[in-house]
Amino acid sequence: MPPRPNQQRHANIGGTHGATVMAVVLTILVLAGAAFQVAPLVYAGTPAHDSGFSLHQPFEYLFLAPIVRLLDELSLLTDRQHIEVLSSAALVAVVWACARVCLCAALSPGSRICHGVRAIASVAAATVLLYVVGALVPRPMVALRSANPADVLVDFHSHTHRSHDGRWGFDVESNRAWHAAAGFNAVYVTDHQTMAGWQILADHGALQRGVNRVREASLAGTGAVSSTATILPGIETVVPGAHLNLLGVSSASAPLFRHARDLDTAAFAMASAAARPLVLLTLPFDLGRSPGRAPRIDAIEISNGSPRGLGFARMHRTRILSLADSLRVPVVASSNNHGWGATAVGWTALRLARWQAMSPLGLDEQIRATITQRPEVVRVVERSALALSNGRLEEMLAVPRLFVHILRIAHPLERVAFAVWIWAIWLIARRRTSRRLFGAHAAAGLGVPA
Repeated sequence: MPPRPNQQRHANIGGTHGATVMAVVLTILVLAGAAFQVAPLVYAGTPAHDSGFSLHQPFEYLFLAPIVRLLDELSLLTDRQHIEVLSSAALVAVVWACARVCLCAALSPGSRICHGVRAIASVAAATVLLYVVGALVPRPMVALRSANPADVLVDFHSHTHRSHDGRWGFDVESNRAWHAAAGFNAVYVTDHQTMAGWQILADHGALQRGVNRVREASLAGTGAVSSTATILPGIETVVPGAHLNLLGVSSASAPLFRHARDLDTAAFAMASAAARPLVLLTLPFDLGRSPGRAPRIDAIEISNGSPRGLGFARMHRTRILSLADSLRVPVVASSNNHGWGATAVGWTALRLARWQAMSPLGLDEQIRATITQRPEVVRVVERSALALSNGRLEEMLAVPRLFVHILRIAHPLERVAFAVWIWAIWLIARRRTSRRLFGAHAAAGLGVPA
């Protein structure tokens, strides 16, 4: 028997009151999170000089804050945390399905099962949609800003579609745009075992005579560095137990490779210091690697934007810092960006006076000289992320912990945006309920409800 108009009215009123209570509770939680605020940035290197860094959120980011903040925080998870979140989402789906079945006790068993299946399917679809949107759909990005104009923000590890695992269509200019949106001033493109992207740039640029085509490929001419993000030359290669990024390479570096994949460490050791590019040890790597093994390492990643790299860095941070100290080399942050996602995990800041007036080739040389000769001015700035789980219970509660983390780390303007979204959704739901109530009474010939 269909519900009577009065029953329908009471049900709609009850639903409206429930939505209002929910909106009030969510608003209180959003505002209460400010009392437990956590710092949005963490540092490695020389923290005493890091007070001038801040995160800039464009208007588009704030407008879409509930969505883009969630996507950002998902992008900051380690590989293990992704598994925990997916497992926790499955648990949430089961609990919700059971609740739906219990609340529909008046329905037939078949209908109750359908309600439960729809609940599980809804959670699964929402989870898949979040990951697909996070990986493929462009969105506003948070950028790092420094109060000191002498700070140049560098990414030492990124890729294009020329790498086998790079996103299709993610060319050098797309890479430049991604890094500019994240606040980087310079970025090394380090495709896997290839400098083809550099050659394409060289073929389209007006290069100086006598200057190596690949080395100068990022810059047409000898003007000042780009006002967005300056592209610099690199390559990612392989040695036993590790991947290395060679920075400041040119086609003259070809004799350093046995073939397209592996670095010839003997040839590298025999090359002159001027001919050797800077060597960056990337994450993850063999922790048992001998510090004296060739080639000599000039810097080590302490932050890497891939899920595996994030997990390795957070699990073994102390050992990585200890290895860097023993080698007397600085640690750096890298995006390891392949064109997937729109979240910068960390930045490397180097203090270089008047770097804006340098040519790209000069900037590359100064960056490498600073890494090797003045490691004390190299700082790593990372975004805070969800803490690693400590036990089975925290793993099962990964989804609630993620939302609590978002409430604690949100910027004050984001909290305002959260509240606006909450009450906008409440208003839309209330209007829909009012229309349904009006339609029910009109159909019953009762007139407009009071």
